[in-house]
Amino acid sequence: MADNDPMIADAPAQEPARRQIGVQQPAPRQAPQIILLSPWDGDIDLSTKTGKSLWDEGIKPLENKFSGNGRDLARFLADVSNRVNKCKWQSLLTFQGKSLLTQFGEVKMQDVLIEKARQDQIVPTTLTEARPKMNALMMYYFLYESLGETPQKKLSTKLAGIDQDGPLLLKTVLDQTFVATQASTFAIKERFYELSLKKYKWNVQSLNQDVREKLADLIAAGHASDETDILISLFRAYKTATNEEFLHTVDYWKNEWNAGAFNSAEQLMDKADKKFVELRDLGTWGKRSDKDDQIIALNAQVEALKHGGGNRSKNEVKNQTSASNLGNKKKAPKWKYDRSLSSGSELKKNNKLYKWCSGPGHNGVGMWVTHEPGQCTRTHQGNAPNKKGFTASKTSSDRQALATILKKKGNFSEDELESKVDAMLAVMES
Repeated sequence: MADNDPMIADAPAQEPARRQIGVQQPAPRQAPQIILLSPWDGDIDLSTKTGKSLWDEGIKPLENKFSGNGRDLARFLADVSNRVNKCKWQSLLTFQGKSLLTQFGEVKMQDVLIEKARQDQIVPTTLTEARPKMNALMMYYFLYESLGETPQKKLSTKLAGIDQDGPLLLKTVLDQTFVATQASTFAIKERFYELSLKKYKWNVQSLNQDVREKLADLIAAGHASDETDILISLFRAYKTATNEEFLHTVDYWKNEWNAGAFNSAEQLMDKADKKFVELRDLGTWGKRSDKDDQIIALNAQVEALKHGGGNRSKNEVKNQTSASNLGNKKKAPKWKYDRSLSSGSELKKNNKLYKWCSGPGHNGVGMWVTHEPGQCTRTHQGNAPNKKGFTASKTSSDRQALATILKKKGNFSEDELESKVDAMLAVMES
């Protein structure tokens, strides 16, 4: 009876029919593809050509050998860090959560020895297990061949104990170079209070780089300095500059800092580096300030009067003094003379656009004005330019004094007199 049951008999025939209708079976799940971003991310097999190539690349020494002197330590560590990041050696140099590259003053020798002993107990059976020991060996050859003659000589009696271990070699070299004591920390911090651009030949970038290296030393020793103290020291150092525009910009940065616009020494140093490069490339970094030019011009005037202008009448002197003080009768608001209100050459205030100008229209005194910088003449002080378009000198007294002297020495036309005065003023201000 079972053999004649139509349900049972038709069952095998129905399965192929179900497949023909188009019922799809789920595809087998594939393992996710692993994409390596660097050949150093995967296992290294030294029996292959690729593995041998990576080994040669890892042990290649630095072109700049480390001298063993403390002044070269920052550069050496920067070069070593580049190789460590490239070869994926970071985990070898981390102890108790601290990096031997940046916190070597806090990493204890005992911690490095304990980690080496732990690695020595492992008998690798796979390439993955062998990788830490292989990395430590590559690092050793790389570091040792990157040392100069002096540090290699110091290590000659310690190589057996180091046992070709890269992290242990690096820690030994650092301990021989850097003394993380309270005395050395005090000496480094004390130098922050003596910062002056003159010591760095007026090079802002050199000063900032020295500060960065000192900060790195303090962090490595576990004695990082307070950020506010560093900022105050930098402001004091920048104020030793002689460039007037740079000094005004420093005042502006100080206002920004007080307002909370930035709070790190690195941010301030980055601003100073860029401003210094800007002024240097424009050729104005070493230029005399307006005040210096005024002093030189006044000295030249005095000397000229001694040699030819001593017979002027009292009325001439009185008239010259009155003319030179004409622009001082009307006083502008104090803010117009505050260069620190803007780090650039423009200022928006009272719905107006002001520009910084130290032109002759206001006796060479810098101030925020609405006219184009340098285009002002004595017309702003009640005096018109001559018919050739010559503008006034930085102080009206300079021009009048020179004109008086030339008139006494010969008969000159107005054009000749004007031309000679302008030429003399140009020499005095150059």
